[in-house]
Amino acid sequence: SLIVYFLSFSSKGAAGIVLSLISLLVALAGGIIAISLFLGKSAFEPLLKKKISYNVLSSIEPKSGNAEKTLLITSSYDSKYGSGLKMPKKALFWILAVSICSFPLFLLFALLRAAVGISTTASLASFIVIPLAICVPSAVMLIFIVSLSKSKVEENNSLSTAIALATARYLIDENKIPENTRVAVASFAADKAGHDGVKAFCDLHEGGLLSNAVVLHIGDIVRGSYYVAKFDVPSRRDFDSSLISTVMEKGAELGIDIKECEEKFGAVDGFAIGEFAKRGIPAVSFFCDELSPFAEIDETLQEDINTTVQKAFKLSRETALAMLYSDAKESNYEG
Repeated sequence: SLIVYFLSFSSKGAAGIVLSLISLLVALAGGIIAISLFLGKSAFEPLLKKKISYNVLSSIEPKSGNAEKTLLITSSYDSKYGSGLKMPKKALFWILAVSICSFPLFLLFALLRAAVGISTTASLASFIVIPLAICVPSAVMLIFIVSLSKSKVEENNSLSTAIALATARYLIDENKIPENTRVAVASFAADKAGHDGVKAFCDLHEGGLLSNAVVLHIGDIVRGSYYVAKFDVPSRRDFDSSLISTVMEKGAELGIDIKECEEKFGAVDGFAIGEFAKRGIPAVSFFCDELSPFAEIDETLQEDINTTVQKAFKLSRETALAMLYSDAKESNYEG
């Protein structure tokens, strides 16, 4: 689009106007496609190269009778996008922000180039110099700031999956699963690709395993503060308030300072449980990571990862127990 835009200055007549309009349309189409894919919209997915990834599922069926309720404990195992630039998170954010903001500026110049045309040397210089000074460097930085290379990705530490499995193991070993209740554990692929793994899982199991199901999703366990997801940006919907309250209450009982995630920008691509909520399946998710690039982490106060994992497991365990026995009249759950 930038190349076509600059080529438009090779002619001052109709050809130049046509080229500038083409560059405008190409930029608009590219922006719409990129945003749609980032938000997990399926309209433009056929344009992508097909790749295969797998969701992993294991279930503990009732010893007798049919499952009248399912507790689904989930996680995601794929890695985050990497970056070709080794910079602090805050610096990368500002580079990304400036690069994105230069996009509407380029659209404006392309539109003005087509509408106003070139009448003077000053206007020609303005139409060339400003986009060249701002838009070109921004486009180049945007290419390098997001990398899909295997050598650049942020490897998933698999702690959320380990905690999900440990929670299920605890429920089995301590005989905490009520009669006629199924406990299932799933780990999703393609979570960072519009949560496509969750969508495929729901398509496959809706009406089956997901009938009368409640979902406990364990998000990234990295560092920083503990959060429970409250709002899904892509679907514009709030998550189950009663389940959020359950996580908050269990966190308070365990002495874990867990907060409702009010951060909208850092979670603009949504949460894995957004697809469950969209289909009317009660779901809740907690995580230990900082979504905001402006979060200041005091290294002297930061707990070690072993402590974080222990706390996250306890929170997962107690929340799972509360979800299992939320409507039980009698149980062997003592808290």
